[in-house]
Amino acid sequence: QDITNPPPQDSILFTGSSSIRFWESLEEDMKPFVTLNRGFGGAHIAHVNYHFEDVVKNYNPKGIVFFCGTNDIAALKGPEETINDLKKFLNQVKLNLPGVPVFIIGIKPTMAREYLRDEEIEYNEAVSDISKEDSLITYINIWDAMLTENGQPNSDLFVEDNLHINAKGYEIWTKIVRNELINYFDL
Repeated sequence: QDITNPPPQDSILFTGSSSIRFWESLEEDMKPFVTLNRGFGGAHIAHVNYHFEDVVKNYNPKGIVFFCGTNDIAALKGPEETINDLKKFLNQVKLNLPGVPVFIIGIKPTMAREYLRDEEIEYNEAVSDISKEDSLITYINIWDAMLTENGQPNSDLFVEDNLHINAKGYEIWTKIVRNELINYFDL
């Protein structure tokens, strides 16, 4: 893909699992930012770490938006192991791309993985704590915006699998993520 369509320089790199991969309106949604989508289906954080050079480092982005971790927890890694993998990712960014900010989208509430709610919340809280210790890391909380008034995942935001989000779900993500980018980059 990079050979046939060279990626833009100085872009905001979006990487992680399928919720990034399926964000088809990303380029338009994030204007005026130039974006590059390098999410891949089924990804665990360890997969992104393993392919770090290919899916992160080589693009030399001016910022990274990262969504991953839900597949890890669903594979019974647990929040602690998943956070350890996230810390490895963040260390790779610091070593290879010093000064590049990372925006971590927290795990979203879903009907399909409601049974993992406590673990997902624990992961999100740990990411939030990490972000408070480092000005280059921003935690993006999308959890509350995706719940109904009674605190359940909003089924109107999901496709049939009750795991991946639809256009309405991406509208919520767009508003929250884009605002974080605008605030950080002072646009």
